[in-house]
Amino acid sequence: MSKLVAVLLTLMSWASAGSIIVFSNFGPGNTYKRSSAWGIGNSADPSSLNIYGAAFTPSQTVTLNSITLALNHQTGANQFVVSLNAESGNLPGAVVESFALNNVVRSVYSGSILTETSALRPLLNAGARYWIVVSPAVPTSGGGWLSALNDQGRWAVETTRGWSAVTLRSGNRGVFAVIGDLLSGVGRSPGYVVAHPPLALLDKVK
Repeated sequence: MSKLVAVLLTLMSWASAGSIIVFSNFGPGNTYKRSSAWGIGNSADPSSLNIYGAAFTPSQTVTLNSITLALNHQTGANQFVVSLNAESGNLPGAVVESFALNNVVRSVYSGSILTETSALRPLLNAGARYWIVVSPAVPTSGGGWLSALNDQGRWAVETTRGWSAVTLRSGNRGVFAVIGDLLSGVGRSPGYVVAHPPLALLDKVK
């Protein structure tokens, strides 16, 4: 087999074969708690970071398509960063990909749903834990990550004292969904593969 043919076959094996919901804690109709949020940043006290992360584990190997979550802007600069992080020692580790949110988060407490589409399309390996992290882009940014209706999963918060892992026991994690693209030839769960935008995909599966 020539090197050119081998390369073409490799590229073909990595082609997208459809999209699936890797993780979602949105309720039916993409609902969430509009009156409850994790506080992100603190413009009254810029030394208080209040960076939150929520973990998820893919059941299938995919490439990242998009991340959807609900945020609000409360005070200070309307600038936030959403990132996909690898895990390190049961805590958020190295940033895999990040998304800058500049003046796009609604300044009402109920917030709004935002979808960030991946430019890097990093590989998410089945069985590996990853983190979605929301942080203030500048010290004066203040906002909130709206809560899921019912999700008691793994989360972490970074303040001025560094990351601290906590298993949520009262209240809910921030609401988010991760959409992934299957690789060609990889098995898929019936009913999960559709060719729709992320929110429509979430609606279809709920």
